[in-house]
Amino acid sequence: TLPSGDAPVEDLGDALIIPGFVNIHCHPSGVAPIHKSYFEDTGSMFFYQSILYDHEFALKYTDADAVDVARSALAALLLSGCTTVVDPGSSISPQVADLAGEMGLRAYVAFPYRAGLFYTEDGHSLVYPLDEAAGMERLAAAVELAERYNGSYDGRVGALLGPTMTTTCTPSVLKETRKAADQLGIGITIHAAEGLTEFQECIRRYGKTPIGLLADTGLLGPDLIV
Repeated sequence: TLPSGDAPVEDLGDALIIPGFVNIHCHPSGVAPIHKSYFEDTGSMFFYQSILYDHEFALKYTDADAVDVARSALAALLLSGCTTVVDPGSSISPQVADLAGEMGLRAYVAFPYRAGLFYTEDGHSLVYPLDEAAGMERLAAAVELAERYNGSYDGRVGALLGPTMTTTCTPSVLKETRKAADQLGIGITIHAAEGLTEFQECIRRYGKTPIGLLADTGLLGPDLIV
C-alpha cells in the first residue's frame, strides 16, 4: 500500500529491500582474501585433505598487511549486504574492531588465545606442545581487551572471548574461559570438530569428542558459537 498524504516516497526500481545479512564466522584479516584459491589445491592427504596443520602458515604477511586485507574484506562484506560480522580473532583483533567501528559495521570481535600450537615435523603426524600457564596469561590479556572494546562505537562493536581450538587449549583454560565470559556478560567463539585429525586427537587425549569436551568444561550454551 502506498503511503498517503505528504509522506516521502522513493522509487528504487527493481531493488530488493531486506534486512542486513549476519555473518557469524569470518576471518577478515587473512583467511578469505589471502588464502582463497591457494589452500583448495594444497590439502594434505595425511591430514584428510585439511590445510590446518602443515599449510596454514605457508603464506607469510605482516600485521600491516593484515590490516589492509581486513579493510578490503570488511568493505566486501558491506557491499554484499552484510551488516553484522563475527570475527573469531587474530593478532590484529583490536585493529579489526576499530576498522569495523569506523566503517559503520556492527561487529563482534573475539580476542583469541591458546595454550600452545600444533606443528608437524614429518608431514603426517602432529605435536601439541601446551603451556597452561601461558594460556592463562593470554586469557587474562584477552579479558582486558574485551573489557575495553565491548560496547564501543556507540554499542555497534562487541567483544567475545576466543579460545582458538579444543586441541590448543587445556580443559582448565576452557573452564576459566566460561567463568570469565559469565563475569563479563559476553559470548564465546571457538573452532571445534573441524576435522578428523582434531577429533582423533581429542579422543586420544581426553577420551571425549570435541563437543563432549566443550560440554564437560562448561562452554556449551546459548552464548557459544562453535
